[in-house]
Amino acid sequence: PLAAIGEIKAKCGDRAAAMVDARRWFHELWASIPTSSRPVIERVVIDDLPIWSGCGSAAWARHMSRLVAGLDAIP
Repeated sequence: PLAAIGEIKAKCGDRAAAMVDARRWFHELWASIPTSSRPVIERVVIDDLPIWSGCGSAAWARHMSRLVAGLDAIP
């Protein structure tokens, strides 16, 4: 799921160092996402679940707007 939000680049061949780099990179990407977009980004991108179902069209459009804003904020 992390690869869905950005490419993770390891700086060396050490596995433990690569894991630390991946976590650091994830937190840098996460910090760039607006706070209002984080719940929908977490649900759709990280947890690989659909946008909340059963909500009206206005709520669906709001969630989709937040998803787009969050994905657009990722460098």
